[in-house]
Amino acid sequence: MRPIELQVVGAQMVQGENQVTTLQAYEALGAVPKQALVERWLAQVIQDCGQDNEELAQRVLYALTEEPEKRPTKTQTELRREVRLRGSGLTPEEQEFSVAGDLGFVLTVLRGSGLAFEILATPEVNYQLVHDYWVRPIRQQFGVKLTQQLEAERQRRKQAEADRDAVQEQRLKEAQVSNRRLRRILGGTIVAAVVALVAGGFATWQQWVADINALNSQAVAESLYWESLIDANILGLNEQVEVLTNAKAWHSKLKNLRGGNRIDLLSTFSLAESIPKEKSRFMGHQGSVSSVAFSPDGNTLLTGSGDRTAKLWTRDGKLLHTFQGHQSEVLSVAFSPDGNTLLTGSRDATAKLWTRDGKLLHTFQGHQSLVSSVAFSPDGNTLLTGSGDRTAKLWTRDGKLLHTLQGHQDGVSSVAFSPDGNTLLTGSRDTTAKLWTRDGKLLHTFQGHQSEVSSVAFSPDGNTLLTGGWDTTAKLWTRDGKLLHTFQGHQGSVSSVAFSPDGNTLLTGSEDATAKLWDLNLDHILSAMCDHLQDFVAGRNLPDLPEEERQLRMRAHDACADIPPLKGARQPSANQQQK
Repeated sequence: MRPIELQVVGAQMVQGENQVTTLQAYEALGAVPKQALVERWLAQVIQDCGQDNEELAQRVLYALTEEPEKRPTKTQTELRREVRLRGSGLTPEEQEFSVAGDLGFVLTVLRGSGLAFEILATPEVNYQLVHDYWVRPIRQQFGVKLTQQLEAERQRRKQAEADRDAVQEQRLKEAQVSNRRLRRILGGTIVAAVVALVAGGFATWQQWVADINALNSQAVAESLYWESLIDANILGLNEQVEVLTNAKAWHSKLKNLRGGNRIDLLSTFSLAESIPKEKSRFMGHQGSVSSVAFSPDGNTLLTGSGDRTAKLWTRDGKLLHTFQGHQSEVLSVAFSPDGNTLLTGSRDATAKLWTRDGKLLHTFQGHQSLVSSVAFSPDGNTLLTGSGDRTAKLWTRDGKLLHTLQGHQDGVSSVAFSPDGNTLLTGSRDTTAKLWTRDGKLLHTFQGHQSEVSSVAFSPDGNTLLTGGWDTTAKLWTRDGKLLHTFQGHQGSVSSVAFSPDGNTLLTGSEDATAKLWDLNLDHILSAMCDHLQDFVAGRNLPDLPEEERQLRMRAHDACADIPPLKGARQPSANQQQK
């Protein structure tokens, strides 16, 4: 018997109500008594995780094993994805096999039981089983069920991908066939018109009619072609340039289109213009882009990448400079308030201050793990860095460490200065955010998120705070910790939050591939509601209205009587006003 096995089996024999103190009791456990005791202990650890976390705990243990008898290290981010934790930006196929629960709590229980331990490492804290011995019993006890689930998910995902590829390919083929067919029709129409003109000697008005018919045929072909590309989600920069060129060419010819054809063509061009699409391409990084920032004047952009560099670009995609010097992925980037200096944070546990032309001004060393977030103070004279070592640090521009903010129980994932620069806000993987003075005094801890606080922000007046978390919510707080509102609606982790300059609108970005705007200005909301009801209210005196509807329109009129219109809102027509 191996020492680790003796330790576990021995502990199980003397613990709990069912102590094994005789050979007879030991043999009564089954054909392989020591295996039964090991399984009993694993079951107890799973039970300690709580009923709501049992399936999650099984998946976590299984994810910490590999064949043959290997115990890989995994970060919490990797585990969240591998166990299919609900709300982690999963695909529809993965969501079907997702599991709910508190991953942080499960890892705490596993560490406390002595089954797993924590390794402070870059880029994140890693978790590992304490011994290779546990791999086999864990895979034997939980492997069959989880393997079947993962295989079912893999097959479902494979089929879904094949279906999507088939639909995409079919749509593209249909678009191409439709385009060729319609252009042949168009060509035939034009040729027929020309032949008719030559052979029959039509009068001028007949020639005009033929030209108009050909033009309308061309408009129909144009509309169907672009609609097919839009439906197939094929509208890259090449297509955008082409549709712009075609739309411009139609500018002087619209008056000669029949009503229906004219509306169809305009509608298609409008749809092509309004759908989300790329504006510029910033091509040059050799790795994933992990962080982006706009300069204060909005004319340049900064990107940080897994290729260990940051790059400065013009808005139209021209590369101005590449910043080289980090030894690992650049995780966070920021512009100084005047836009003349840049700050980068990296997995190599350093931050670097640069001039716009790439001169390295200073390297900030002192963190024991990755630098996950960086920020400038409003006056640009001090810098704030957050790290996986559970601290945030405040620095002068020349690298002097002013204060270390200590108090988080896990890595700091986001940092921010208040607008006046006198207070600091940090968000952490420990599910909390903390408000600090510049000299490192903790003012308040914001508790309420169920998972990592991934992003934090101050309102423009500094009186309210916004946090976004891996629990799919954003939360609005007062400075003293009162929760004002929880914003729910995202299906994935909220990875970024921001206030509008007037503080009346919030923006949240999520791993569910959406961003959402939330309106905090009740006056604006009321004005928008009344603007929507404008035509309904204006028709309150229409003849032959049922009395019930007339009363409803009057109630809407009275409710909107003292509410100012939206800026730039449309007004009822003269006919409606008279009625």
